[in-house]
Amino acid sequence: MLTEERRAAIRSLLDQKDSISVKDLVDELNSSEATIRRDLKHLEDRGVLTRVHGGAINKPTYAVEAIIGDKLTQNTDAKKRIGQFASQIVQSGDTIFLDAGTTTREMIAYLPTDILVVTNSLSLATLLDHRKIETIILGGRIKHQTDAIIGACVLEQLRQYQFKHVFLGINGIDATFGLTTPDVEEAAIKKTAIQQGVNVYILADHTKFDQVTFAQIDQIDSGTIITDQKNNYAQFGAQMKVVN
Repeated sequence: MLTEERRAAIRSLLDQKDSISVKDLVDELNSSEATIRRDLKHLEDRGVLTRVHGGAINKPTYAVEAIIGDKLTQNTDAKKRIGQFASQIVQSGDTIFLDAGTTTREMIAYLPTDILVVTNSLSLATLLDHRKIETIILGGRIKHQTDAIIGACVLEQLRQYQFKHVFLGINGIDATFGLTTPDVEEAAIKKTAIQQGVNVYILADHTKFDQVTFAQIDQIDSGTIITDQKNNYAQFGAQMKVVN
């Protein structure tokens, strides 16, 4: 296969799948890994795709992240059911991390009040305070689009804590590229929280599956995924809990 034909084939495959691994391209195009990686770099340099760990994603996939006000009105029933289910995991005396997000937000009304919560969200901290739940809010730069507090200071503080349970929101779950989010700084915070938790839970409604965004957080087996619909991700090593 000629170089331009191979690169056109890569673009066609990405248009169909939005994300693809180097291994799949090697098998599909009968080319060496080194050749595929050169092709991906060439296409990235021309703005066609973005290389990520182990492969590439289509350029438009991560272009715009919805603002929190819009997210609050999307898939509300699923988020409430996931949030209520997740809250039942928490017991009196637990120390937990609540990630900024509209699904983690739905946990707060059902949490026991005699716990300690660490969060990187202004709005979640306010709701927790209204319920008289002891809360530590991490300090850093406010990302107004998602209500998250981000930056190096947040990472430094997170590394000082250990959590019985970590609850994370997510933008994309993919069998090849794992857990992803559009923002590199938010990805670093989520990954650090995973490292500091005994038990990690990913709260994700069904629309987050087969999606890839810009920054990889971790693999899909880094925590238990709580979702609202059955899917085939268990065969890829994901631990799943499906709410009714």
